[in-house]
Amino acid sequence: MLNQLRPFRLTPFALTVAGVAILSLPVIAQAPTRPFAKPLLTYPTPMDPDDIAGVVTSLEGPEPGVWVIARREAQASLVRIVLTNEEGRYLLPDLPRGSYQVFVRGYGLEDSKPSKAWPGQQLFFGVTRSSTFDRSKIRPAGADRNLVVTLWDENAAPNLPTVPADSRPSAAPTCTIPYPTEFASNTLEERIDDRAEGWKGSGFWGRSDGKVFRCQQRPNPLAR
Repeated sequence: MLNQLRPFRLTPFALTVAGVAILSLPVIAQAPTRPFAKPLLTYPTPMDPDDIAGVVTSLEGPEPGVWVIARREAQASLVRIVLTNEEGRYLLPDLPRGSYQVFVRGYGLEDSKPSKAWPGQQLFFGVTRSSTFDRSKIRPAGADRNLVVTLWDENAAPNLPTVPADSRPSAAPTCTIPYPTEFASNTLEERIDDRAEGWKGSGFWGRSDGKVFRCQQRPNPLAR
């Protein structure tokens, strides 16, 4: 259902070369093309030096509610996943040092090709929608877009917390994880490591398909 596509980057060199070609060659009539949504590229996404951030857009405009997945190259057991906001912006926070393979996945979209990135970089993706799939009916709800999900291989994961039964949430949350294959779990346990750290000091933990994962809830999709 989800195939591959290419991320795009804008570079001054590419724009300069295009300008020279226009001045030196005769004008050739071409069919009009639909540009990507320009307002999204006019300012960078706020970020810290240990974050990767950017924008996901298609010919239809910004793509909210799609997963952006970063897998650490030197330690493949670490994967961090976030969702884009209403402007198609995303922020992968607090990444350990190293290089990452980053790609985009979403219902009704073709998977992007992985793009190599390091913390501190802005990475823009252009994606292609499936012509037979109505994404508007299955986009994640607003609260789900605030999730930060981290996965580890079970043999390399931190220890799962031991939570007393009387302190567990009465309604178990559900965390949908699209990597390596999509699965959802509602067998999560709450853990607060450091109340002074706010959302970074708490989360829900679970185990599924040989992975240990932690779902954290940010106040908004771009909280760092």
